Amino acid sequence: MSLSFIRRLISNRLLRPVFIVLVVAGLVQLLVSQWLISSQIERLVDTAGSALEASSQIARTLTSLEDKASQFQV
Repeated sequence: MSLSFIRRLISNRLLRPVFIVLVVAGLVQLLVSQWLISSQIERLVDTAGSALEASSQIARTLTSLEDKASQFQV
């Protein structure tokens, strides 16, 4: 397709609204996908932080229990 054909297509009064709607729909889709991705990342980070805190608490509890058990063995 030549460049002049594309220019005639875009400047066509009947097709211009179609192209405008397609561009607007593409921009809306881009914005919604970026919003969904960022919110999913925030939730994943929160979940990972909670899991790390729980793991840290379990590790502290196990260390405390090991210390108490070693006191009884002596």
